[in-house]
Amino acid sequence: MQILCGDLRIPLRFGANACQQIAEHEAVLLGALTASTQGRTQDCAAVARLLVQPDKAAALASALGMLAAALAGAELHLAAPDPKPGHPG
Repeated sequence: MQILCGDLRIPLRFGANACQQIAEHEAVLLGALTASTQGRTQDCAAVARLLVQPDKAAALASALGMLAAALAGAELHLAAPDPKPGHPG
């Protein structure tokens, strides 16, 4: 959170707790977490480089990776798994 609060390239906007929809920046962060969970660490790192100053991007990507691992370990899945080839979604 410290990196997100102090080293952003652009201001992030989040919806209110009772909001029924996900805000664009929330979706970006969820996408980065999902990418990390799926082993697409380069995608997560690319998002981090877009969000924060260059010297903080690796730290943000690492933090997102740790958060993604903790969520997966608690069986809190951010996205449904991709369907197996040959099987309908």
